Parts: sequence; structure tokens; C-alpha cells
Amino acid sequence: MGAERKDPTLGTADAYRPPAANLEFAAPPRDDAVAIREAHIGHERQLKSVGLLFGLGAVMMLLTLVAVLMPGVDGGPGNARQLAGVVGGGVLIGLLAAAAGALAYGYRTLSPWVKYIGTPVSMLGLLAIPVGTLIHAYILYLLWCEKGRRVLAADYAAIIQATPQVRYKRTVGDWIALALLLLLVVGLAAMLLFA
Repeated sequence: MGAERKDPTLGTADAYRPPAANLEFAAPPRDDAVAIREAHIGHERQLKSVGLLFGLGAVMMLLTLVAVLMPGVDGGPGNARQLAGVVGGGVLIGLLAAAAGALAYGYRTLSPWVKYIGTPVSMLGLLAIPVGTLIHAYILYLLWCEKGRRVLAADYAAIIQATPQVRYKRTVGDWIALALLLLLVVGLAAMLLFA
């Protein structure tokens, strides 16, 4: 009983026990969903921008499909072969446009399945040296890094629904990238119209 002594004001006190008072001055605890969403909102935006990229690709393929089907078929001796080529090319371009549109939807809605479809597509895109390699390597990073796996997890949609007040704050770089993207789209449209 040498460690225990009677204190006239506090009662029995143990000299070796740490104080029982909470001495931390931390911020009040925040809602876990809000904290998770704020930590991952930038990554959400990056994955959604990949969806925009695939959506633009789908639109460009549809314009290509129209360009393939517009000339029609000449009425010459190779008519059947030409028709088969036009139809085959149109079907292939249509399927590619549909696949790009589905990927765009998956990325824009942050669907968990996009990770498993987008990975082989981006692995094939690595073969498009040099620009495609850089873009698709970045997409693979976005899909499989720690934040990407969390954003594309099955329970993350519930976090998004529970935190509608959390918004992405655009930076100056975002506005510059948007202006460059709009210039690129207008330039491509002008080339298609006046070519």
C-alpha cells in the first residue's frame, strides 16, 4: 500500500496512474461520410473527366459513322463488295461508339464495374505510343490507386448520396483546361464542317 495514499480533497489517489481527465484539445469529430467525400472529391472529378474524354470519343465515332454512311454505294460492278465494306465498317464503328459511350457513362456515374472494363481498354490504349500511352497510363493510375479503389467501391455511392453539400471547388487550372478543351472541340468541328 505504499503507492496508495489518502488525499484529504480527492480521496484515495494512486501516484503512478496517469490523470483521468481528457487533455486533448482536438476539433470536434466530423461526420465520417463528409470527411471521406472531401478527401476524395478531387479524384471523383478526375475520374468523371475520363468519362468526358470517352464521351467525346463516342461522339467523334458517331460523326465518323455518319461520314462513312453518307457517300452511299456507287452502282458499279463491285457494288456488293463495296456495300459489304460500308456495312462492315459502319457496324464496327457503331460498336466502338457504343462501347465508348458505355465507358463514358460508367466513369461519369463512378460505377464500380468501370474498373474492370476500363482496365483492359486502357491496357490496349498503352499501345498507342506516345500520347495514348501517357493518357491510358494515367487512367490506369486513376482506377487502381488507393483513392480510385475507394471512389469506385460499391459503398461509395451511398456516401455521395449522404453528402450532397460537398462540392468540388474549381481552380484556375480547371478553367484553363476547360477553355483549351472547348477550343479543341470547336477546332475539330470546324475541320469537319469545312473539310
